[in-house]
Amino acid sequence: MRILLIHNRYALRGGEDESTDAEQALLEASGETVDLFEVSNEGLDRAAGRLPGALLMGARSVWSPGAYREVQRRVAAFRPDVVHVQNTFPRLSPAVYYAAHRAGVAVVQTLRNYRQLCPKASFYRDGEPCEDCVGKLVPVPGVQHACYRDSRGASVWVAGGQVVHHTLGTWTSKVDLYIAPSEFTKQKFVESGFARPERIVVKPNFLALDPGPGDGAGDHFLFVGRLSEEKGIRTLLAAWPLVRDGQSLTIIGNGPLNREVEAFARRHPEVTWRGRVPHEDVVVEMGRARALVFPSEWYETFGRVAMEAFARGTPVIGADIGAVAEIVGASGGGVLFPAGDVAALSDTINQLAAAGDRITDLRHQARLTYENKYRADDNYTQLVAAYEQARANARRRGEPKAAMT
Repeated sequence: MRILLIHNRYALRGGEDESTDAEQALLEASGETVDLFEVSNEGLDRAAGRLPGALLMGARSVWSPGAYREVQRRVAAFRPDVVHVQNTFPRLSPAVYYAAHRAGVAVVQTLRNYRQLCPKASFYRDGEPCEDCVGKLVPVPGVQHACYRDSRGASVWVAGGQVVHHTLGTWTSKVDLYIAPSEFTKQKFVESGFARPERIVVKPNFLALDPGPGDGAGDHFLFVGRLSEEKGIRTLLAAWPLVRDGQSLTIIGNGPLNREVEAFARRHPEVTWRGRVPHEDVVVEMGRARALVFPSEWYETFGRVAMEAFARGTPVIGADIGAVAEIVGASGGGVLFPAGDVAALSDTINQLAAAGDRITDLRHQARLTYENKYRADDNYTQLVAAYEQARANARRRGEPKAAMT
């Protein structure tokens, strides 16, 4: 099969980029032919800081003529069986769907965030989940609250793009199949009226290479992720002084709360903040940790760090919200606590700090979860099945209508 992958990368590498790279590597290793069309958001903040650049970026996030032409060119030259879109925002835009659809190629979109439903793409505002824009043709609350980049002007462009493409029927007529990384994510899109259940298949993320189980010899607790409010880092910092003496915490990641974390680590010598480190070092640290703390407070669509911890046989303390609750709760290799509950988190950490045989059992169950759900060979089978379903849907749709130019 010939697959054209399309992805708009983030300025700072994140889980969506990791998952895209893993799928490309998996397809190529399995003998499929892949062409990658990607752009990067690097330098976007500088361009958006000037009015002409901001206006151009906003317009192109709704419709990018350049992206449309490039997909046309690549489809004609590469002749793919499937165009698989990972992320289009903001440099590529939904124009890429139209170019592929016009050529009669099956179009697949992975739902890695909630951009089509929420101007902020996260269902999170003012320290808690927010669904104020769900079900609204015009997401006025997202503009009123300046949800995108804390800017009403920028939020107008994002909200405007949602209105334009909902009105045009882009999501229903130009995409043949959606892939959701979790059942929770699928249900959010179905409940919103975005797509019928049969148009969304669930395929989890996976690891291209099995890192093997660790030994937990470090005996410390570990946080890995962006240092931002929605990731629950403040809840973890508030809970840590309530944790019994003798425990240690390692924090890996960067973000807007760097200074808070750095100051906290200075006051608590048992806490180490390592900042951003190479991914291979993160994997090593996961294998050494007693447990991974995943206190996220927004609707994660998957939770890649939990899967990586499971691969290392490391238990996960997860917040009971979004896909984290689904992935950790059903694993047998972790425990849940109410999202944002400082006392409950500290109690959970204390329980695992005192656990002996239970940790051994949790490590075993964590590793089994990885082996049963997140191995590359099984994921390849699911991905190809999704492509075949998309191709069948494309054959049934008939002759495509003329696209915008």
